[in-house]
Amino acid sequence: LIELKFEKFDVERDNYCRYDYVAVFNGGEINDAKRIGKYCGDSPPAPILSEKNELLVQFLSDLSLTADGFIGHYKFRPKKLPTTTAPPTTTTVPATSIVKPTVALCQQKCKRSGTLESNYCSSNFVITGTVITAVTRAGSLHATVSIINVYKEGNLAIQQAGKNMSAKILVMCKQCPLIRRGLNYIIMGQVEEDGRGKIFPNSFVMSFKTKNSKILNALKNKTC
Repeated sequence: LIELKFEKFDVERDNYCRYDYVAVFNGGEINDAKRIGKYCGDSPPAPILSEKNELLVQFLSDLSLTADGFIGHYKFRPKKLPTTTAPPTTTTVPATSIVKPTVALCQQKCKRSGTLESNYCSSNFVITGTVITAVTRAGSLHATVSIINVYKEGNLAIQQAGKNMSAKILVMCKQCPLIRRGLNYIIMGQVEEDGRGKIFPNSFVMSFKTKNSKILNALKNKTC
């Protein structure tokens, strides 16, 4: 059997380990049914012992809020009970599922509809922030926004590291609306089940300027 121990562990903290994490699986493939655990934060997991002679360690990072990482050691231990040797089987590692925008969705006109006022109540969340990462995957844009201010939080998952707050945003069609790294925006949108913001072609997104704060503060006190 394989025994795995973590000497040091410091991976971006999140209550559900959604962004950076270390996952450990029995066997040699990524399979949720064989997952022993999914770990993040700064506390080393307890020692892990495999069921058989294969153990898979998966590390995932989303390119933002970097921590120190981890150091792990493994060793082999004899299994107490004799087992019969099974013939090797060939397995195919399933591809990671990626959110793919539909062609019809991305053929819509890239134009926000309505105004700040008309979109405020219909949006799950309203924030202002600076785009600090923007990565294209399968036609969508995965962005991390460093938050300037939150006007409507809804179910948006907001991470905090010291005084800095950030949120993950998925722009369904990478150029619609077009956002660029390093620029400030007002972002209004919907929220996925995992707490990530979702932006559609007609979502209200615009460049943020200081003069917009007065209108946003007034909307914050508005009852929807």
